[in-house]
Amino acid sequence: MENTAAVSTLKESAHADWPAAMRKRIGWHSHAIACRLAAAADEEAVDAMLLALDERLSSMGWTGSGAALHVATVAAPSASAAALQQRTREMSRPLPHGTAQILRATLLRYVDGQRDLILVGDRTVLDQDALQRIARYCLSRDGAPLPIVQRHMPRPSAADIDVFVHADVSPTFEWDGRGTRQAGQSVVEIDADAEVAPAYWLAALGWALSCFHGKPSPAVAILQEEASHGSELTLGATGFRLASLLSTGNADVSHVLDHSRAQLTNAMRYTESLRSMLNGKSEHPVDVGVGVIFPLPVPHDIEGIADMDYLPCSSAMFPITLVVRNRGSSRLTCHFDGAMYSAPSIQWLLRCVVHACRQLQGSDAARLVDVELLSPDVRGEVVALGRSNRGRTPDSHRIESAFGLVCARQPDAIAISFDDEELTYAELDRRSSGVAAALAARGVISGSFVGICLERSAAVVVAMLAVVKCGAIYVPMDPAYPHERLEYTASDAGLTLTITDGGSFPDVAGMAVTTIEELAREADRCRPWQAAGGADSDAAYMIYTSGSTGRPKGVLIPHRNVIALIDATREGLELSPRDTWTLFHSSAFDFSVWEIWGCLLTGGHLVVVPHWVSRDPEQFRELMGRKSVSVLNQTPSAFYQLIEVDRRAPVSDSLRLVIFGGEPLDARALLPWFDRHPESRCRLVNMFGITETTVHVTWQEVRRREALGASRSVGTPIPGWHLYVMDEQQRLLPPGVPGEVYVGGAGVALRYHGRDDLTQSRFMPDPFQKGIMYRTGDRGCMLANGTLEHLGRLDNQIKLRGFRIELDEIRRVLLAHDAVRAAAVLFNQPNQGDPASARIDAYLVAEGATVEDMRAHVARFLPEHMLPSTFTFVSTMPLTTNGKLDSKRLPPPDLSVPVAPSAVDSAVQPLSAMEEMMRSIWQDVLGREIGADENFFDLGGNSLLAVRISAAMRKQGLPPLPMRDLYTHQTIRKLVAALA
Repeated sequence: MENTAAVSTLKESAHADWPAAMRKRIGWHSHAIACRLAAAADEEAVDAMLLALDERLSSMGWTGSGAALHVATVAAPSASAAALQQRTREMSRPLPHGTAQILRATLLRYVDGQRDLILVGDRTVLDQDALQRIARYCLSRDGAPLPIVQRHMPRPSAADIDVFVHADVSPTFEWDGRGTRQAGQSVVEIDADAEVAPAYWLAALGWALSCFHGKPSPAVAILQEEASHGSELTLGATGFRLASLLSTGNADVSHVLDHSRAQLTNAMRYTESLRSMLNGKSEHPVDVGVGVIFPLPVPHDIEGIADMDYLPCSSAMFPITLVVRNRGSSRLTCHFDGAMYSAPSIQWLLRCVVHACRQLQGSDAARLVDVELLSPDVRGEVVALGRSNRGRTPDSHRIESAFGLVCARQPDAIAISFDDEELTYAELDRRSSGVAAALAARGVISGSFVGICLERSAAVVVAMLAVVKCGAIYVPMDPAYPHERLEYTASDAGLTLTITDGGSFPDVAGMAVTTIEELAREADRCRPWQAAGGADSDAAYMIYTSGSTGRPKGVLIPHRNVIALIDATREGLELSPRDTWTLFHSSAFDFSVWEIWGCLLTGGHLVVVPHWVSRDPEQFRELMGRKSVSVLNQTPSAFYQLIEVDRRAPVSDSLRLVIFGGEPLDARALLPWFDRHPESRCRLVNMFGITETTVHVTWQEVRRREALGASRSVGTPIPGWHLYVMDEQQRLLPPGVPGEVYVGGAGVALRYHGRDDLTQSRFMPDPFQKGIMYRTGDRGCMLANGTLEHLGRLDNQIKLRGFRIELDEIRRVLLAHDAVRAAAVLFNQPNQGDPASARIDAYLVAEGATVEDMRAHVARFLPEHMLPSTFTFVSTMPLTTNGKLDSKRLPPPDLSVPVAPSAVDSAVQPLSAMEEMMRSIWQDVLGREIGADENFFDLGGNSLLAVRISAAMRKQGLPPLPMRDLYTHQTIRKLVAALA
């Protein structure tokens, strides 16, 4: 499996500078042993030996064990959970703050007479072997003093101590019954089958980390505890070896194992003091978040000790600190930062490491890419994570029959309104039946493809309902589409008839063109419409989508998918006849399928938004208030513009639900909305979906906490839908590992129209249950809690100077800057014959940021070959008719270092007083010198800036600016002439 993304999906949140964070951590430097004393052990003798040891340490400039054995009584039997908790707490309690103490000794007495001696040592001075020797020394019967040799270990200054130890506070741990401690610093343990050599663990860890984190050669810090020879107790800094683990997918397993062995044996020159490593004074400063400790086997033959346990670290020395114990079998213990990682995520990581290690040991895989992360016995758990509760079984209805039931319940309720026109459910049913009869008279039969190319109005819904009543399939087209695209769609679909507004439509052989008015007149002469019948598995509509695979392709969606979508979301979104929805989007955009049928099949009132009102956030806000809209569906880009308008005049209090779809959501941009609209009054729900899976797949309620955390989650599947994340070999991936998203269940489309090859490559048998799944081409990561993180498109990659680059990765880094509200990243090659002209251009909506700021920011996270060449600031991102980013309308990239704008020469044709006033307004809004004949959109203008221009004009006493005029007359001279 190849993974090119350099983003960690295992992390819940990331520290930009983990060494700084680790320096503030309590107890990173402490480790401990616990000895269950034999019955004959003499406490007074132990105390005396500790006093002697302390005197010897003090003579060398160290504070040893506090000059006394601390004794505590535990009011519980030694085998009880309370005793285990107290023992763990004492082992995890770090050494005190503000002193040079390197050892603490505590004796725990239990009510059943058992006793534990706890020794906590400073790892930077006493290693594991030293702690074990001290325990042996304290419990020796002859009481002979143990010589101590200081080895290159100067006593730290008080300033050094203060840097590393900030408080003498014992972390509180809770036990979940499985031996797992949950706290700010948490521990997860897992057992392996047999004792495994360290090289295998390193190779397995490297492969798992590269998959989880997307880094082909992850770096780790290795600590191999070693027993000293002879009888002397030595003081010396614990050393870590810095290693880069080879994990290239195509590498031979034997080569990977040889590399791991070399890292263990030949990296001594990288040995560093942990204290030096973390305070930045290391000769080889480490920049990794993973450490691996191979402790010594714990001895069980020391006189006076019945049993011994070793805790390698009181808290995570690194964000992830993996401890590998070997004693006949292997046990992995992972100490991790609970603020950065979740316990289930770490559990999955360890399970993958263990399974990979088994395969490496068994030599089942020739190449590293053949090593699977998931064992067969846990795949069912992963499948279950991507499957929601089914909920109630959808009714076996077609769209027209489900509409008929609603109509029978509330015939006089308003179904649709457009401008001053209103249709009740009974009137909509009657009109659509008349048009259906006229269509049938024209030869439209079950399975026919009928085009609908109408401006937004009630007629669009009348036509759709009429087509499905005939048993036919409607093919929506946007009149704003180019002539060539309309011609291609009509020809490819094999349309027999297209309903238009009477304007020009391309001539296509075998296709007739009519209007809704003509069909309505013909209906009077036709026999009343009779139900055509048909099955819920028949196609209801076909929407063309360009996707990323070349020419547009038609996606066939059956009636049952639409019914299942409404049934799956009705209860969770509390959809009811009390709701008023907007039809905001073009009928050729599948978001409109949800708007139209989601409203009408739940008995709501559908307000059709005129095209120019949808482009004007001010007018749209006013329409929402006038119609008391309660359910709003928006692309995030369109909603960001509404947020800007809402700053000046809040939207109606009637709004209770906003549903996002169509493109990724930047949750942080919603914070201004939450400042003005309580979560309890208006819900925000992010829904990820694809045309081929019937509009929506997952849902995620977005609250302030998700916005503050910049959540990328798109939630869990809606009832009846399910999803998997797989690698390039279509192997199921564990939670935390990014891969390609596959969707199965109730929403999968029938096929691509006339594209059998593409259908076979995208629609394939579901390997985990009966049915078909769709290969989305989207990149995502399933988290351990069952939610999906959407990570962009797999095909949004470029190759620049030999490097494969994911543009979405650069965009995510840009969005991580506090000042950035929106970002787009494009690949451009102005001179097609010169590869040297190729570059990455970044576009940003940001407040208070400069080009220099952004260059410094991305340089912190991205390698040189991924750094954008240009940074161009815009006030908002331009949108397509579907409300998505319109990259074609982005301004040319800013290729120069920002300088004061030069004056624009307008002397050739003098400006009138109104033109001068308008020019001043444009310059204030656009932030640059403007010529009277420069195009508004070429200057980076968009609908949001147009709204600001309109507001500035009102303040100046100028006439109001209809958005239609600005889109039609795009220069100052033309606009002033039109207004005059």
